Amino acid sequence: LWPQIRYQLYEMNSAKLLQLLEAGAIDVAVVRTPCRFSAAMEPRFISGEQLVAAYRPDCFSFGENKRIPLCELAEKPLMMIQRYEELVTGACDRIGLVPDIKCVNIQIAVTLKLAQAGIGVAIVPLSTLAVSDDPLEYRMIDEPAFAISRAIVTMRGKTPSVVCSHFLELCREAFPINKNSLPLF
Repeated sequence: LWPQIRYQLYEMNSAKLLQLLEAGAIDVAVVRTPCRFSAAMEPRFISGEQLVAAYRPDCFSFGENKRIPLCELAEKPLMMIQRYEELVTGACDRIGLVPDIKCVNIQIAVTLKLAQAGIGVAIVPLSTLAVSDDPLEYRMIDEPAFAISRAIVTMRGKTPSVVCSHFLELCREAFPINKNSLPLF
């Protein structure tokens, strides 16, 4: 690695990261989709993942199946971050259902804590459960629209600094790039 380089990382929602990128306050943003990219941005999509239903098993039950149909999920009180609300309501609308959305917020950690409290079923990316200390069970949701991706975003036409280039190289090693995306420099 490069021990002489000090990286400063910010963890916040994707919309705020993209605002900081466009304002020139940061050089690169790693975001979850769906989100809106301006024409001045150059997203490079990296490995995708699935949204899952995370819940307290003493409060909610989905039987023994590891995959649940959307129609069964729509009957439960749901919680999610704002970015996924349109995705969930759109998928439910396509099959004639109205989801019981109890909470929409901007932080996945809050959504997981509310699920741990038994308030509802959290709709979250599978990878967030790996870094959560909440003892929640999860089920894969049998809905193709719930496959999401992440993107590494830079500004078009802006040559990255040496430090940023090193960071992008680390990202290239750490994250598989979607074969349909641009290379990471």
